[in-house]
Amino acid sequence: DELSRLESEMPPADGMYGLSSPLVPPLRELEDQQCDILQLVHNYGQIQTVLDKSALTDLETYELLIFLRDQEYISTLE
Repeated sequence: DELSRLESEMPPADGMYGLSSPLVPPLRELEDQQCDILQLVHNYGQIQTVLDKSALTDLETYELLIFLRDQEYISTLE
């Protein structure tokens, strides 16, 4: 299903994301839901926590995480 496909594009649920540094793309270009997920990443980092805290479905949250990663707002932490 769609969620499984997106999960395969993401680090494991216990993986961590953080704000990219330097943060090159302008924040003003983000829509409200994208900003909300970016804030959750900044506050919590762990993908599973972001999924749990998000008011969106897991599918919607994964889609936004992938968008933010692909647009270089966030990156995987090691």
